[in-house]
Amino acid sequence: MKELLLNEYPAHFGATGRYTISAVENEGTFSLNDEKACRECRGQNRQQCLEEDADMHMLLHTDHPVTIVDIELFLNQFDGKRAAIKDRCDRMLYDDSKIVLVDFYCGQQKYVDPYINSKGNQPGKLAKARLQINSTVEKICEVPAINERMSEYTIREGIFACRIKKPVIGTPILGAPSMETFLRSTPQVKGYTIIARDFKFRMLEYPTQYVW
Repeated sequence: MKELLLNEYPAHFGATGRYTISAVENEGTFSLNDEKACRECRGQNRQQCLEEDADMHMLLHTDHPVTIVDIELFLNQFDGKRAAIKDRCDRMLYDDSKIVLVDFYCGQQKYVDPYINSKGNQPGKLAKARLQINSTVEKICEVPAINERMSEYTIREGIFACRIKKPVIGTPILGAPSMETFLRSTPQVKGYTIIARDFKFRMLEYPTQYVW
């Protein structure tokens, strides 16, 4: 899939120039995160981001190598071109028979579901992740070679990988659940819903481990 993205994707949309793709292989137990968001968070010295393991958004375990592509970084190169995707997810993971698209979120529980802010009604981070994964799948599958390869994967999943951070004690947050509610809550794995190309989309809350 990495080669198809690097070669077929720009060619299909007539994007000229030199493009790169960041991909690594990993196995065993490891973690993934939104590196850009973590850097910004640490740069602002937010208390929730200074914990020892604060930059872990998704825990995974696999007993064989899995390729991890920074799909957002790859697609960023096409901004302003026909190949651009406005709503794009963060990572793509795959092996010979399975592919998973991931969108990260690290923040307060109150933003996961629909909420209201100064700009009005917002869909929430869960719905946004679903949109971004769905949009990414639909766009890259406009490329015939990628669409063909996608159909060959027997398992296709979309994961909203979230890490819920507790509000800073003593800081009032309008509309947020109480600290007691946070302390009572436990990580959950929500049921699947079907999105584009029969991807099964669900939420995975840290520190629940994703077993490949």
